[in-house]
Amino acid sequence: MTDDTARIEAHTLMGAYVLDAVSDDDRHLFEDHIAVCSSCAQETADLFEVTAVLAGEAAVEPPAHLRDRVLAAVADTRQMPPETDVPAAPPPEAPLRHPGGSTARSLWLRRTVTLAAAAGIAVAVTLGVQAVNTNNRLERDLQAVEQVNARNSQVAELLTAPDAKLVRGDVAGGGTGTVVASPAKGQVVFLANGLARLPEDRTYQLWLIGADGPRPAGLLASSDGQPDPLLAGGFTGREAVGLTVEPRGGSPLPTTPTVVVLPLV
Repeated sequence: MTDDTARIEAHTLMGAYVLDAVSDDDRHLFEDHIAVCSSCAQETADLFEVTAVLAGEAAVEPPAHLRDRVLAAVADTRQMPPETDVPAAPPPEAPLRHPGGSTARSLWLRRTVTLAAAAGIAVAVTLGVQAVNTNNRLERDLQAVEQVNARNSQVAELLTAPDAKLVRGDVAGGGTGTVVASPAKGQVVFLANGLARLPEDRTYQLWLIGADGPRPAGLLASSDGQPDPLLAGGFTGREAVGLTVEPRGGSPLPTTPTVVVLPLV
């Protein structure tokens, strides 16, 4: 094996090494390589920082309020009675009506029973609607968790791509932006740290900037005040990644100068 061949093979192990997904032999091969290659050592250190940011999102726990909603739904849902071998008691026989009984009293009893039954039906309908609404909210929460986990799985695959490239830059106004890109997968993931907080009517928007101009690549969302990693497709390996401040909801084309441009060519 030539030195160039060993270097190429070692470089393709970078993402897997950072995620601790290599064999002992490959680990030794890569560590021997970065001991003499300063550029790969620096890129490895950068990837460690990226994975540290993603570590908190690698597995998403259901929202804290999800448990309370489940318990509330259980409390509002009628449970089936326990099974028993004891035969049910026969219904009581209707009492004999005395010839001199009051017709008005019988009419009042029938009306009372009817009203009670109607009230019971109304309560049952109300509880049923509440249960449906609760189930719908639970389903939406679970779908959100599944979507985040799916995105994190895609990000992990991107980091381990043999052709993955990492670029970092300072953002005007404060903070840094880091992008990991893979032309083979056609994807980039952008991570921001320490960005300036924007007014409610403004948002950060990502762009893929090629020879034909910028293309929208998504809006930065945030959780707990920190920007979430943004995964975007459509990357060919011939674009740079840029970030601008746009009106809430985004724009088809940039309306302000870029606050950071990360070249990937």
